[in-house]
Amino acid sequence: MASSSLTSQIIPGSLGGTYAGNVVSCAAATAVVDTMHSENVIANVSARSNDLFSALNGLRYDPALNPHILDVRGKGLMIAVEFASPSSPGRTARSAASPRLNVGIDGTYSQVHTPKDVQLIPGLATKVTKKCAEKGLLLLTTSAYEVVRFIPPLNITKEELLEGTKIFGDALREVVKESAAAA
Repeated sequence: MASSSLTSQIIPGSLGGTYAGNVVSCAAATAVVDTMHSENVIANVSARSNDLFSALNGLRYDPALNPHILDVRGKGLMIAVEFASPSSPGRTARSAASPRLNVGIDGTYSQVHTPKDVQLIPGLATKVTKKCAEKGLLLLTTSAYEVVRFIPPLNITKEELLEGTKIFGDALREVVKESAAAA
């Protein structure tokens, strides 16, 4: 903020800055907000978030996959799946050596023990994302731990989301099966 005695001395058009709006950017922002309202984008994000969490937690509770999935977390449509892996020792020690508490989709709690004979798969996140890419689904991994990130467009349809989670589940099952066969 500046006093009017100072601002009255400014020559029109001579002062600008990073945060100064202009007509075009303001019109674009207004159009985006209008579109988000008219296309019910926020309601879609809420519904698709529930669908994505449900699908990923379904994989988490699949007995063949459970030992490999440490966590499903996020908010809205920015969701992560963390895998147990020897390359993330601080995280796998917790899951492999001790039980963890899982919260079911229905709100029930259960303790999950990673079986001692389960071989943790090195680089699981990268292997799964490569397999997904072969099937037409692009996902991101993180630089820390073994995490795959889901960040779909806010206007994703239920059908598109279900197709993506099916590809992810199939890819994860294939990598786990291939790793078990190679062991």
